[in-house]
Amino acid sequence: AGRERVARNVPTLIADLAQGDPERITAKLVAEAAEQGDVEAQAILNEALDYLGIGMASLVNVFDPQLIVIGGGVTNVGKRFFETVRRGITRHAFQPQARAVRVVPAELGHNVGVMGAAAVALAKTI
Repeated sequence: AGRERVARNVPTLIADLAQGDPERITAKLVAEAAEQGDVEAQAILNEALDYLGIGMASLVNVFDPQLIVIGGGVTNVGKRFFETVRRGITRHAFQPQARAVRVVPAELGHNVGVMGAAAVALAKTI
């Protein structure tokens, strides 16, 4: 939705942060715009987080994990991110599993992907 608005030259904070280039729009940029009060960015973020919650509920239903660790740039949204994901799990997962699973931020923060890739590379060389 944000890229379409930028492409149509609809004024939003997303467009300003992306310097008018739809290809520069990322989840992090949308999160920044939402934090600064951009209504369009907030709507996009809410929709994306709702879908993420539904996806996580599917994982909970299939794998019944005790813990889900989430990292990456979009988790910068903070408490709102985890509340929305938790709500999606509660609404869409089987209740015993939904109540039992914990959803927490990755301790490595933004570096989680880099650390994971390094661990895989190291494991393949040893």
